[in-house]
Amino acid sequence: MSNSGMVDYVRISPNHYNGRAFRITKITPHYCDGNISLETLGDIFAPTARRASSNYGISSDGRVGMYVPEDCAAWTSSNWDNDNRAVTIECANLPDSSLTPAAWTSLVALCVDICERNGIPELRWTGGPDGTLTCHDMFADTSCPGAWLRARMPKLAEEVNTRLLGTEPTGVADEFHLETDGWFGPRTIQAMQLWLRQHGHGDVVADERNGAPSQR
Repeated sequence: MSNSGMVDYVRISPNHYNGRAFRITKITPHYCDGNISLETLGDIFAPTARRASSNYGISSDGRVGMYVPEDCAAWTSSNWDNDNRAVTIECANLPDSSLTPAAWTSLVALCVDICERNGIPELRWTGGPDGTLTCHDMFADTSCPGAWLRARMPKLAEEVNTRLLGTEPTGVADEFHLETDGWFGPRTIQAMQLWLRQHGHGDVVADERNGAPSQR
């Protein structure tokens, strides 16, 4: 069993089970309830009296830390069964419980990496502990993973599965629909131009007065 190559910082916590009772089939993202650095998170997980840890942590600048190797179950979710099946990830958050764009990007990438290395074909969000994407508040009376992250669990599963299934938007049009990256920008314009050319129309260009698209 391997660990993620995304890791920037390592401080192994003594707080974990020695090994796992089950193979890895789940991912459980948590929030730190604060904008905590990887180093501070390592300090928190270091004392044995704390009896807490996670496999990974993500800071607001998108760096990834490892505190418990994946071949051991961390003490994160207040649930023996879940922790023995899941890779757990603590994410630094802003005061409104949101993740920065850098932290979110790393969370998606780390989930993809975990799934690929452990043979998880997709993340399944059901809103309950039967899914392969789970939350701490499913097992304990806690605010974790925070309102912002919990509301985006379906989006997290969707983004991870899009990459796992190799259907990430490419900006290329086909006969029936136009795939884009979800933002209006150069890739969107290029895709629109390709689609229009394929269907006998002119290019779409940005209107110099207000940035709106126009056809020529």
